[in-house]
Amino acid sequence: MSEHDTEKYDATHIETTQVPVRLDPQKCKNVRRKIDLWLMPMLWIIYLLSYVDRTNIGLARVAGMAEDLGLTDNQYFLTVALFIIAYVVAEVPSNMILARSQPSIYISILMFLWGAVAALLALVRTPAQLIGLRFLLGVFEAGFTLPARSALSDFDMVTAIPHIISAAVFSGAFGSLISAGITSGLDGCMVLPDGGGFS
Repeated sequence: MSEHDTEKYDATHIETTQVPVRLDPQKCKNVRRKIDLWLMPMLWIIYLLSYVDRTNIGLARVAGMAEDLGLTDNQYFLTVALFIIAYVVAEVPSNMILARSQPSIYISILMFLWGAVAALLALVRTPAQLIGLRFLLGVFEAGFTLPARSALSDFDMVTAIPHIISAAVFSGAFGSLISAGITSGLDGCMVLPDGGGFS
């Protein structure tokens, strides 16, 4: 077979293997509307909560957490540093898991585990408990950003990613307001050992 015949064969092969895809414009518009109404707001809220969780340790310290737990400066630094270390280290295995799962299922599992750890932080009584839970929080939060971007990429919504990331800016305001509300309304309250509520 000559070089000319080879080029002709390749061109023919390419033409026959291409499958034309015709999308219904109305259906595409409906899908885009559903994404804008449901997926985008939920991802924005989750991203907002993620950044609130990352920064609330500083607000808690200002509100008196160090005195309540007997937390030294070195222990506080270790708490913050281990969160970042866990976040960085957990990103690689999290991405490997994401490649073998669906973003919607993976994000749901991460949110459940992340919420459980955040709830357990309310029961912390020692610096060791705080350090351990903040480490776990970093592990579970590390897997959220990439699945969120992957979910948007699947729907050709890459341009929407900056809008999701804008939640990080708002987290500073919302986190401070939540912290102020907790400090003013729950300062001095604690869960009773027998589970009987607040004292």
